[in-house]
Amino acid sequence: MSLPFESIPGPPSLPWIGAHTLLSGTPLDNLPALVDRYGELVRFQLWGSRFLLVASPSQIHEILVEKAAEFPKAHQETAILERFLGRGLLTNEGASHRRQRKLAQPAFHARRIQGYAETMVSYAQNTSECWRTGEVRNLAEDLRQITLYIVAKTLFNADREMMAEFVDEIGGAMLAVQEISDIDFGAWLSWPAWLPTQHNRRRRQTVKTLDATIERVLAERQSQAVNGVLPDFGDLLSMLLHARDEEGEPMDKQQLRDELVTIFLAGHETTAHALTWTFYLLGQHPKIAAELHDEVDTVLQGRSPTLDDLPRLPSLASVIKEALRLHPPAWMLSTREPPLATTVGGYTVPAQTKVLISPWVQHHLEPYFPHPKRFLPARWTPDFEERLPRYAYLPFGGGPRICIGNSFAMMEMQLLLATLLQRFVLTPLPDQAITPRPLITLSPHPGLQVHVQIRA
Repeated sequence: MSLPFESIPGPPSLPWIGAHTLLSGTPLDNLPALVDRYGELVRFQLWGSRFLLVASPSQIHEILVEKAAEFPKAHQETAILERFLGRGLLTNEGASHRRQRKLAQPAFHARRIQGYAETMVSYAQNTSECWRTGEVRNLAEDLRQITLYIVAKTLFNADREMMAEFVDEIGGAMLAVQEISDIDFGAWLSWPAWLPTQHNRRRRQTVKTLDATIERVLAERQSQAVNGVLPDFGDLLSMLLHARDEEGEPMDKQQLRDELVTIFLAGHETTAHALTWTFYLLGQHPKIAAELHDEVDTVLQGRSPTLDDLPRLPSLASVIKEALRLHPPAWMLSTREPPLATTVGGYTVPAQTKVLISPWVQHHLEPYFPHPKRFLPARWTPDFEERLPRYAYLPFGGGPRICIGNSFAMMEMQLLLATLLQRFVLTPLPDQAITPRPLITLSPHPGLQVHVQIRA
C-alpha cells in the first residue's frame, strides 16, 4: 500500500502561493537546495499547483522507463512549444510520437552517423579558416554557426553557402523561441495568440522565420527532382520524404515541417552551448587545457581527426562528459504530469501533479559526484562510470524519449573540440561575467569572448 503524497518531505507552503517565498530566486540554486534539505523526493506547492521534484536515480528510472506511459509531458508545456515546433518529436506523444521516432531513427543509427564525421571536421576547419591570431571572437556565436551548418548538411544535405543567408535570422529565432517560451511558462494567464501584443508579434515573426528556413530547404530538395522523382541521399530529409504509413500515404506537409524544425533547432543549439561551456571551463583550468592539447597533438600528429581517433583520445571524452555534468544544456527535462493518480517510490502521486526531473540537480549531487562544483574530468574513469547509477547522469534524458541524436552530438562535440584545439589556443578574456541562463536550454549569457592564437 502506497504512502500518502502529503507524507513526502517538503517546504512549508502559504495558501495558493505555496512555497513562493523560498523559490523566488533562480531554479539553478533553489532546486538543489530543496534536495539538500529534504532529500531526493521533494513535495511543494506553487501558485496553486502541486509539484514533485525527483532526484533519486531509481525513481527517475521508474518515471522515465517503467511508467513512461503514466507520465506524459505536461500539456501546458507542450502547448507552448507547439506554437513554434508544431507536433514534432519534442512535443508529440503516444502512438504518433512512436511512429515519428521510428521514421527518423535510421538517420541516427551508428553506421549512418559515422558517415557524418568527415563533414563535421571539414565544416569546423572551413568555418574557422578566417580566424586570426590576436583577434577577439564571440566563440558562442561561432560554434552556433558551425553546428548549424553541420546539421543542415548532414541531415538535410543543405550546403553552407545556402544556409549562410539564414544563419543570423535562425540564431535570433532560436533565442526568441526560448525567451518567449520562458515568459509563457511563468505567465499566470495565457493571452489569445491573435491579440496584437508585442509578445505575440514577436512569436509570429519567429514562426515566420522558422517556416521560411524550412521552405528554403524543401524547395532546394524539390529542385533536385528528376522526372518528378526526388533523389534519395540517405539523409534524414530523404527518409522523411520517402516514408509511408500503413496506408501507403506520405507524411503530410505540416508534419514534415514540424519534424524538420524540431530537429533543426534541437540539433545544433544544444551542442553549441555544450562546447561553449567546455571552452569556458578549459579557460579556467589552463593545466587541463594544456594536457588536452598534448593528447590531441600526440594522437593526430598534425593530420585532421577522424572517427577512428576518438577511442585514442580519452581525455577529450572525459572533458566533454565533465562539461556536460557541470553545465547540461538540457538542464531540466520536460515536466511530466500524470493524468491519473499513480505511485513513485512507494508514494501516491495525485493526478495533474507536475513532476520535475533536472539533470542540473542530478549532476550536482555529492553522493554521486564528489566535489560536485569542481571541474574534474579525471573522475570519468571506467570504474567510476561502471559504479555510477544509470540515472544519476542524464545529459540527454532517458527512457523511450531519450534524445534521438545523443550519439550524433557526442561524436560531433569530440571531433569539433579536437579540430579546434589542434588549430588554435582559444583563451577566454579575463573578468567576463558569464552566467548560466536557464531557459529551455542552459545558455552561456551573454556569450564567450575569446582571444585567438593560431598554433604553430
